[in-house]
Amino acid sequence: MTTALFPRPPIAGRPPPTVHHVQVDAVRGTKLAVIEWPCHGAPMETCVFIHATGFHSRCWDSCIRRVPSSWHCLAIDVRGHGKSDKPEPHDSMYPWPDLAAEITAVLQHFTVRGALGIAHSMGGYLLLRAAITHQFFFRGLLLCDPTVFPEKQYGVSLPSHDGVLRRFNRFKSAQDMYSRLHGKGSFGPWLDECLADYCGYGLLSSDEMLETLESGTPELADHLYLACPPNMEAATFRGAYHSDRDRYAELKMKVIILRASRPLPNSSESERPNFLASPTDPDMARLFVPPAQDVHLDDGCTHFFPMQNPALVVNYMQQMHQSLPQAQRSLANSPPQSKL
Repeated sequence: MTTALFPRPPIAGRPPPTVHHVQVDAVRGTKLAVIEWPCHGAPMETCVFIHATGFHSRCWDSCIRRVPSSWHCLAIDVRGHGKSDKPEPHDSMYPWPDLAAEITAVLQHFTVRGALGIAHSMGGYLLLRAAITHQFFFRGLLLCDPTVFPEKQYGVSLPSHDGVLRRFNRFKSAQDMYSRLHGKGSFGPWLDECLADYCGYGLLSSDEMLETLESGTPELADHLYLACPPNMEAATFRGAYHSDRDRYAELKMKVIILRASRPLPNSSESERPNFLASPTDPDMARLFVPPAQDVHLDDGCTHFFPMQNPALVVNYMQQMHQSLPQAQRSLANSPPQSKL
């Protein structure tokens, strides 16, 4: 008997998640959605997850299914993504330092202390910048193919990423989206459950979309739309080119870098991101003191390896949890206190 993919099933052994909407911009009133996964009893670990450009917080469900139920988890939708607000980009761009400041505001809201930070691609940059701002947020960072380029790629002419604007953006259902993507292109190697999470939580109705957009937005037709609209995905890609490389040596915590098996070609001219290769500077580990643990994954791991092999990501999370001294680990034994 085949199990239906939609709606997505609950995670066994955990209470259902709570969706918080945290205001991060008092002027525009922008709110970020935060998915909080409580645990039974006193938490033995606190984890903060940040997704990649164009994705959403529920892309981490496959990892959360695999971590101990005693771990308390927070997954954040970045501005323009998921259930977070989608303010109109200024100059067609969402600068990443601004996005990182909003992540910092969320972590302050939940009084996060001594957590494990897990992030993919863009999320890696945001996590690092938040950690630089307040090192007490984290005692360990697991960076999955973080978007930290070689120094020479900063300060050069930027690709437009206009190709993203042509992304298909009208669906009948999550099943329709899943059928269109399954086994195709860069989605080909994904686990079925990961693609189902991406599709099942990655669409908004016209009414839901209008709730997250700024006022004055034209009415949408009665379809399901990508929770990260193509123009906002493009705006996020365009905001990537700010370097914090000279500050990573300040971080006094354990850092593990996991990277795809192939490096990004030596070019920044393409409109379309290369989702098969790693965008991470080959020498990034040396920016930390002492150098970060640098893990080159086996052949076949693309930039989307958290969706190809979530068990691999969880294995490194558990290694990090077990390797930290008990005195440090106790910092995470009190759950973040939501002010909602």
